[in-house]
Amino acid sequence: MVQGNETIMYRNLYKATGIRFLVTVQGQAGQFRIVPLLLNVGSGMALLGIATVICDIVVLYFLKAKTFYREKKYLDVKGQDAFEVLEDEPEDRQITNSQVKRRHNGKSESDT
Repeated sequence: MVQGNETIMYRNLYKATGIRFLVTVQGQAGQFRIVPLLLNVGSGMALLGIATVICDIVVLYFLKAKTFYREKKYLDVKGQDAFEVLEDEPEDRQITNSQVKRRHNGKSESDT
């Protein structure tokens, strides 16, 4: 702030309370090497693969709607159907969200 020919210097002082985090990093810098990079990328991809398997196990064995998910995930084929090319379901066989019912042991509630 300037008043006339004099310059007055000032500062704002705030009293802050709380937790202070101090982070110190020590180490030695080095050159870039491709082998550790590939190891880290491979490990990350393996963890993603394991996560997929764990999610499948939880959905297919532990949830109440496991039969619904199992029917959607796997296709059972019998006889010569295994050798034929699958095509989309006809319009009259497609299931809409309003037609989905709770299932218990492979049967809908209306069947019991």
